[in-house]
Amino acid sequence: MAKCCYDGYCYPAIIYAFLAIVSLVLAITMEDPFMGTMENTQQMRAVHTVFHVFMLIFWTWFIYWLCSHCYINAAWMVLFLPFFIGLVILAFGTTLITAYFVGRKVEAGVSAVSHGVVNVAQDVKDRM
Repeated sequence: MAKCCYDGYCYPAIIYAFLAIVSLVLAITMEDPFMGTMENTQQMRAVHTVFHVFMLIFWTWFIYWLCSHCYINAAWMVLFLPFFIGLVILAFGTTLITAYFVGRKVEAGVSAVSHGVVNVAQDVKDRM
């Protein structure tokens, strides 16, 4: 490894490998509610596990390669990019959902108020 790494270690690769191994262990040990309805659950779990291991090896190697060629900042970006994308999607989705439901309540409130005014006006008219 080149001299541009910290103490000869590529910390982004180590962190990614650790998080990916934790994710793999959780994926293997936890029950997936969607796979329980399929007839070939064991085959799907095996394919998922093999794919997960392949991705773990590939991305860890890629981040290590970036570190070994002194692209440490790029390695950190590759490590944190999925988290940033997830946060953007979460924030955007939360904003859309909130705007949708607030808009629905406002429309319902306007509708209720307008019907209430019509009902009161009708009651006044009927009493005369």
